[in-house]
Amino acid sequence: METAGSVSRRVRGARSDEPSRRTPMAALASRDRRSPARRLMELRRLQAARFRARLRRLVPCVVLGCVLAAPAWSLAGEPEKKLVYAAGSTVKVCQLTGDTDRQTGTPTLSRTEQRAGVAATDLGSSFEHRGRLFFLFGDTWRHIDGRDAHVARDALAWTDSRDPAAIELSFLCGEGGRWLPLEVPGITLGPFEVPVNGVSIDGKMFVLFATGFRPPLSFGRSVLAVSEDDGKTFRQVYRLSDDKFRVTALWKDDAWLYVFGAGKYRQSSV
Repeated sequence: METAGSVSRRVRGARSDEPSRRTPMAALASRDRRSPARRLMELRRLQAARFRARLRRLVPCVVLGCVLAAPAWSLAGEPEKKLVYAAGSTVKVCQLTGDTDRQTGTPTLSRTEQRAGVAATDLGSSFEHRGRLFFLFGDTWRHIDGRDAHVARDALAWTDSRDPAAIELSFLCGEGGRWLPLEVPGITLGPFEVPVNGVSIDGKMFVLFATGFRPPLSFGRSVLAVSEDDGKTFRQVYRLSDDKFRVTALWKDDAWLYVFGAGKYRQSSV
């Protein structure tokens, strides 16, 4: 007959022979006497070493790719080639503004100085709106000698013509038949502050203006404005950009509106 003590020893012995219920990771951790913080630090060191090794293999490839992509003239030390006009590649269609075509000496179809007081102007980006082609002109002079250049304002014109060679412009005019400058409450539109592009959406005319001019040649910001009376009056929608889209262009294609922009005047593109 077994005593109580022998039974107790057998039970303890049976428990010691049972397989361990710890997971392999727990067992591994029990053998690793390093602290969790130290293990994490060494793991990060290992990852950093692997990253540096990959980077050393990658950098020569990147440098070689840049060299191969560089223009041939820069590698050979030759001077930069100049842009050369290819004869016949472009054809003049017509002169839009002024009374006299400066190339041919013949009267222009629109005679803008006689009919609207527009002697000279700038830009002239165009867009379609309600079946007409509208033109946004920048700094506009009433005198061809530029005596009013310091107060140059912006003008809006349109045409119903479907023939590019027969465009007769009509300007937004006030009393006396003189053109009226564009106004957007809340922003300045003096010299170099101009409408840069427009688009027609749901019967409304949306125009982007570059304003906040800072000498010598820098626009401060771009502002989106809307007109619901074909350009007679505008109101601000919102301030578009103070950085990379100070000067912008719009293109509408089906349900998409594409916006192209530049930051520093004549120095960058996005």
